[in-house]
Amino acid sequence: EQGNLEDALEYYHKALELLPDFVEAINNLGRTFLEKGAVEEAIACYRRAIHLSPNHASAHLNLSLALLLVGDLENGLAEYEWRWQIKEFKTGHSCFIAGGENTVSAREYRPLWDGSDLQGKTILLHAEQGLGDSLQFIRYAAIVKNKGGRVIVVCYPQVRRLFATVEGIDLLIVKGEPLPEFDVQVPMLSLPYALGTKLETIPANTAYLSPPAGAEFTLLPDRNLKVGIVWAGNPKHRKNKQRSCSLSQFLPLLDVSGVSFYSLQKEVSEADRALLNQTSIVDLSPHFGDLADTAAAIAKLDLVISVDTAVAHLAGALGKPVWILLAFSPDWRWLLERE
Repeated sequence: EQGNLEDALEYYHKALELLPDFVEAINNLGRTFLEKGAVEEAIACYRRAIHLSPNHASAHLNLSLALLLVGDLENGLAEYEWRWQIKEFKTGHSCFIAGGENTVSAREYRPLWDGSDLQGKTILLHAEQGLGDSLQFIRYAAIVKNKGGRVIVVCYPQVRRLFATVEGIDLLIVKGEPLPEFDVQVPMLSLPYALGTKLETIPANTAYLSPPAGAEFTLLPDRNLKVGIVWAGNPKHRKNKQRSCSLSQFLPLLDVSGVSFYSLQKEVSEADRALLNQTSIVDLSPHFGDLADTAAAIAKLDLVISVDTAVAHLAGALGKPVWILLAFSPDWRWLLERE
């Protein structure tokens, strides 16, 4: 948590000298190796933890993240399904809860889809985790639609207007609204597993999102290159320290001639707000209600430079060039040594 990886390695090794089969220490040693970029060592730790404790959900999930990071989608996606055995995923990471006082998780409400034919059936795709995850994995809706069924998507309110532009969706429902009848369901991040996604079959058709009608945005005439910037993500994210920057770290970009910069940052700290007001950066955030408004602004830009947060996914889904600042130990979806 404090970033003292060398100290953590030392203490976990000492713990394992005393108790060689201490599963929690082995699992956490793997996490430390992964943070250092030692992926193979991390995988070995997770496999040993699972050997000692076959139903250790955290070790399975950690193994999945490491396998996915190195591009082993077949095994990584299967292991990723263990996330639902972890409390934080069970209670707080699924978007939709069936309406009413006696709420039931959509995952427990109907059978989990296995990727089979959907002729004559209705499937519910429900968002999980963060907005960026929804933006990235909604690309699968069109593929699911090609299986022949009726596709219902349950999403966060911030993306409702935006998702109305996505091919393959028959009905959009916002989190908390009543559900119609459906036959099978699947969390969005389980779609790659259900569909047997491999590196070479990752849906890569951009743009699969577009600003909806009514989301209009106009910039003042400017011959310069127009670049949008995002320097920080959700401050509540458990890896926010590794993912976010301060505005001051972006300021050297202002020395580049022929470029106009626009802030796409929705939430701005007091310190960054004071600094932002002293720069030539145009703050677009007052114009943003939901992500459809953000999409309309991005559509007017030439490039987006962002940390690993929802706007990066949004810009990519709109087909806009994006430069992403990644942590030394990046999230699994970016893989390693990729462009």
